[in-house]
Amino acid sequence: MFFVTTLVFGSSLISLGCENYKKGEIIYEYQKQNSLLEKIVDEEEAIIMLQTKQINTLQQKLSDAENTIKEQETTIQKIKQEEEVQKKKLEDAEKDTYLGNFNLSFYSKEQFPNSSTCTGVMPQVGVTVAVDPKVIPLGTKIYIEGLGVRIAQDTGGAIKGNKLDVFVATTAEAYQFGRQNRKVWIVK
Repeated sequence: MFFVTTLVFGSSLISLGCENYKKGEIIYEYQKQNSLLEKIVDEEEAIIMLQTKQINTLQQKLSDAENTIKEQETTIQKIKQEEEVQKKKLEDAEKDTYLGNFNLSFYSKEQFPNSSTCTGVMPQVGVTVAVDPKVIPLGTKIYIEGLGVRIAQDTGGAIKGNKLDVFVATTAEAYQFGRQNRKVWIVK
C-alpha cells in the first residue's frame, strides 16, 4: 500500500512538476517577448527623439531663412529708397537754370504726318519739344517737371513765350494730356 500511495503521490508530483515546468516555459517566453517588445519600443522612442531633433533643427533653419529674407527685403527697400534719393539728387544737379512755369500742349505724328521739325530732324517721342526760340534756344536740353529731359527741336505758330508743345506717340495721348502747367529748367 505504501508503494501504491507513493506511486500515486509521486505521479501527482511529476504531473505537478510538468505543469510548473510548462508554466515556467510560458513565463520565460512571455518575458522574452516582453523584453523584445521593450527593445522595439526603446528603438522607436530613440527614432522619434532623433526625428524630433531633426524637425527642431529644420524649424530653426526655416526660421533663420525667414529672418534672412526679411533682412534682405529691408535691405532692398533701403537700397531702393537710396536710389530714389540719388536719382532726385541727380535730377536736381542736372537742372541748372530754372526758367519758370510753362503752359504745355501736346502734339503727335498723326497730326503732322511726314513732317520734320524746324531743325530738320524727325520728331521723337520722349525727346522732341516745340519751343519759342526767343525763350529757349533750339537744341537746348530742358527738364520738364514730371516728364523728364527733352530737347528743343521744333517751333510752332502758337508757341510763344512760356509755352511748350510736347511730342507724344498718338493724338489720343495728346488729347488725354490736354493742357498742363509744369516747371521747366535748362539742363547742363
